[in-house]
Amino acid sequence: MSNEVQAIILKLLAYCRANDWAGYDPYDALNSRLFEALPFFGLQIPRLVLTQALKRSPVNFRRLYADPKAENPKAHRVVFSALLKLSALDLPDHENLISLMVDRLIALRSPGVSCWCWGYSFPWQGVPL
Repeated sequence: MSNEVQAIILKLLAYCRANDWAGYDPYDALNSRLFEALPFFGLQIPRLVLTQALKRSPVNFRRLYADPKAENPKAHRVVFSALLKLSALDLPDHENLISLMVDRLIALRSPGVSCWCWGYSFPWQGVPL
């Protein structure tokens, strides 16, 4: 693997660490503490409109809407899988990163369920039937 690719990988890992492995999801609008206080927040159509409006907006309004960054178990799984495949690169702190991803996946496991499963870090609204 080229030095340029390895530099990109290290830069990405540094970014992820700096953000504590958390970020935004296109559908996380319903995490907003601001919108949670609105009287129509419990209704299906407004929730769907809010989710789609934030998802499609060219401007990221999440800070304004008090929408926190969150960890995504699927993203952790993808990073974990990539780290396993990149083990031949001898990346700095490689083994600790793999261990960290395993620990995060264990911590994010859905509570109160006997099987190992994960869910979204945000409520979601499907299309009403």
